[in-house]
Amino acid sequence: MQENNSLNLIEVIAAIKKSSKQIIVFMLLSLVIAYTVLLMIPKYFQSTAIVVAANPALADKARFFNNNIQGLYSNFGSGDDLDRIYGLANLDTTYKLLVDEFDLISYYKLKNDSIKLLRRKAVLLLKDDLELSKTDLSQLKISVWHKDNKVAAAIANRTVKFVQEMEEGFWKNNYQSTLENLQSSITKMETDVKIISDSIKIQTPNSAQSMLLNNKREVLLQQLQQYQKTADEYRLASNNKTPALYILEDAVPAAKAEKPKKLEILFLTAITSLCFGVCASLAYDRNKMA
Repeated sequence: MQENNSLNLIEVIAAIKKSSKQIIVFMLLSLVIAYTVLLMIPKYFQSTAIVVAANPALADKARFFNNNIQGLYSNFGSGDDLDRIYGLANLDTTYKLLVDEFDLISYYKLKNDSIKLLRRKAVLLLKDDLELSKTDLSQLKISVWHKDNKVAAAIANRTVKFVQEMEEGFWKNNYQSTLENLQSSITKMETDVKIISDSIKIQTPNSAQSMLLNNKREVLLQQLQQYQKTADEYRLASNNKTPALYILEDAVPAAKAEKPKKLEILFLTAITSLCFGVCASLAYDRNKMA
């Protein structure tokens, strides 16, 4: 007859009862060790800022001077606009700025390398501590983990501000560049008008040459007036602060640490140690019976 080496339910319960004290002691010891380790692990606070993208069409200078199209612009941007905001926030330029402004090289305790390499290492570590996520409601969440709750909030809010400055800077620089070109053309046209006016003075009144110069000056004056009007529009658009994004929620210092999650870790430790203790007691009892 073949020997049956499997444990039945009664034997399992009996083996567990026999080793119940050892199992409980092992579980309690595991919890004490886990709690001691948790006390040694630094606490990390999380702060989150929430933004939505603004409609880039709001920066169009035409909407400032055409009342018929002002109502056609939505204040909020599309998913593509949010992707652009996400891309700006995820640039190495953004991370390097944060590393420098918040002295994260010292925070991460990096040393014994060149400053460029130290900044690069700090950027990589910051990417683990700064999380960018897009929601189904077309919102961008910027979450930061840090040992200091106030610094975590400050980093998240600075990220928002920097992205906003970059986006608004693109529009402003574009208008200013166009304005400079217009101003250069206006200066040249003003010089041409002055030269023609001086030439008219030395011409015989009502002569063919005088009439030709007068017509040419009138055309230049009309063009000059139009250029000046356009320049004024670009100047107004450049000075107008069009939002690149809307802040739905500023990051604030967290009231309590989010990492490590002590209750969850202790609960998993208790379950794991209990299972291990039961399995060990069954294995020991089985070997003893063999």
